[in-house]
Amino acid sequence: MTPEARIERDIFAKFGRLPDVQLAKNEVGYGSPNSVVDRALDMISHAFDAPIPKEARELLERSGLTYGLGVGSPDVPVWVCGLSALVEVKSAHGRLRDTQIQYHAAARAKGVRVELARSVEDFGSVVE
Repeated sequence: MTPEARIERDIFAKFGRLPDVQLAKNEVGYGSPNSVVDRALDMISHAFDAPIPKEARELLERSGLTYGLGVGSPDVPVWVCGLSALVEVKSAHGRLRDTQIQYHAAARAKGVRVELARSVEDFGSVVE
């Protein structure tokens, strides 16, 4: 488990059950809406020891969907008594990626509160 994952786990353990706090995990990525079809193609390819035509794979890739708030978006959206914030979780020496810096700046420019938490204590200052 990465240092960030440990911090995030501890944040959810400490704050996730408080009555006025709502946390969410912002998983970000890209995937096929028909992941079952992807697995089926892999199984067919393996069973018949034959590759799936390139065109079929490309068609599935084009039908993919992004999920989460977007590339670079913070790890934990949080709502406290009707107020919201987006919190990026990093280890003591973790660095923001360029996409995160850009997303955070764009969100802040629109009035969104974006915070960086390097510890459970840092996160606590967001929900106070």
